[in-house]
Amino acid sequence: MRNISGAFVVLVFTVLITACSTSTWTKDDNYNPDTQKIEKIEFSPYYQLKTQLVPGLELILVSHLHKETIPGTYSIKKYTRRLLPEDYMVDNDATLYLRNTSDKPVNLELLAVVLDQNKLPYSSRSIFLPANSSQTYRLGQTKVDFRQTSLNVKIEYVGAAHREQEFDMLRVPVNDIKNIGKGIRKFMDML
Repeated sequence: MRNISGAFVVLVFTVLITACSTSTWTKDDNYNPDTQKIEKIEFSPYYQLKTQLVPGLELILVSHLHKETIPGTYSIKKYTRRLLPEDYMVDNDATLYLRNTSDKPVNLELLAVVLDQNKLPYSSRSIFLPANSSQTYRLGQTKVDFRQTSLNVKIEYVGAAHREQEFDMLRVPVNDIKNIGKGIRKFMDML
């Protein structure tokens, strides 16, 4: 009888640890002043930044967390310890969409795109966009903490002068995920 109750306690403990360790923290509680209620927001694995880098040059930076790297299944050894900070780090793949809306060509030397103090590997490049044209660049991967709902982005470039701009790239809620694809298609098709 003692062995059965001991096994039951171990089983319950294992189930509780498994439930705690497999959560991916993609939900956040936010206060909505319009409804005066706290709402739960479920986040997608996408981050998005829209801005105008220089006059006439629109930029959309989209990054995607790779699901296969998000901690989910753990060995018995990992059940017995707390998750360490590096356990929350996952691969994040970034793509840059640029569109020249002006009647003049844009010549730009992109020096670096940095996500949370990690430089994207393929971000250094010369960019030439003819008038009313668009281009897409895959910038590579870097590691980020998948629990974050925003990433700090620094873009360093040389246009008319050397500049460095800093932005917050926000994680896209699941309800808005359809708008990312439509927004990028609309962005690219407007020409």
